Amino acid sequence: MSFKEIDSYLKKYRVHAIVGDVYWFKSSGTHKIKSTITKGSTYVLSRDDPFALVSKKGGEFDIYFKANGVVVKDTLTNSGASPFINRSYILTGPPPFKLTVGPTSKQPLVKVSDNKPTKSKSTKKQRYYAIGDIHGELSMLKELISKIEKDASYHKDSENHLITLGDYVDRGPDSAGVVDYLMAELPSGFVIYNLKGNHEIMATDALNDIANGNFQHSEWLGSWLVRENGGPATLKSYGFTVDPSKFQDNAYLKEWSTFVKTNKRIHKHLKWFATLPLYYETPDYVFVHAGIKPKVPMKDQREAELVWTRSKEFFKHDEKHFGNKSIVHGHTPRDKPELLHNRINVDTGATYGNKLTCVVLESGSPPRFLETELNEGAWE
Repeated sequence: MSFKEIDSYLKKYRVHAIVGDVYWFKSSGTHKIKSTITKGSTYVLSRDDPFALVSKKGGEFDIYFKANGVVVKDTLTNSGASPFINRSYILTGPPPFKLTVGPTSKQPLVKVSDNKPTKSKSTKKQRYYAIGDIHGELSMLKELISKIEKDASYHKDSENHLITLGDYVDRGPDSAGVVDYLMAELPSGFVIYNLKGNHEIMATDALNDIANGNFQHSEWLGSWLVRENGGPATLKSYGFTVDPSKFQDNAYLKEWSTFVKTNKRIHKHLKWFATLPLYYETPDYVFVHAGIKPKVPMKDQREAELVWTRSKEFFKHDEKHFGNKSIVHGHTPRDKPELLHNRINVDTGATYGNKLTCVVLESGSPPRFLETELNEGAWE
């Protein structure tokens, strides 16, 4: 089928229609694709976006959709129900774009989020506050933010940046409260960047599968519900208590699915997760959740590396990155912050009974740390 024919169908159909083995969806008009989709952006394909899916042999499909006026083609393998809905694409290079397919996500989460580094145009001295993994510890987050505000009040001649390094949910007692706080209640007077962690990815896919009743073939649900990964604590923060003894009870599973599907707070948070960038870059630092693949330009880094890595290659790399930059990250908990010449780790295991930590970075001064008290009510 030619691009011209595909384009013709995209213009023609405004609602779901099936023509043979071709599935067509057309936007209802309530959502418009962002007019400018640029290199390095993440695009999440929604059920309401115009695209065409053409079946092939062996359970594969060719998918066509429009990005910035250009018809894009990708090939998907049918590994479950509606695998073509809400997949995440990293668009790289000039049109018609090379596509790297991210994790499947079935809840309509339409968003274009630009992961390119943002550079300040201010002539003021730049100061950066970077907070490690929070994991549902709302009271500790508020305590640390209070200390950050007090510290920043002593440096009114600076432009202050606040970066949270991801993993806002799971394990701790109030994941939902942490997300609400980060979305709406962070202090004024800061340039704020909330980055994406691996637990936002796990929670998104697991919650989408619950909402769609996909309990048998979910990629992340089983892992997320393992107590050590903290999914049950996150669900409890939204008002649902997981009962493993009822996992074979269809009525219970239906109740669970309906709860997630109709919970507006969950939907709001999932949409926010979809907007989060993977890293933030300055002339001296790269802020990222887990780490990077050394010697690979940031524009070519894979999402899996940025949010999941604990590779020996990263931890044993002994050189500065990208000329003269240090990596500021979390993800791998330590008893105290790690301060090396080429990386700084600020995940100090707040949810495991330790402290929540922030590193303060400013030109002309060595890194210093702000931290909370020990977490006496820790998740175990």
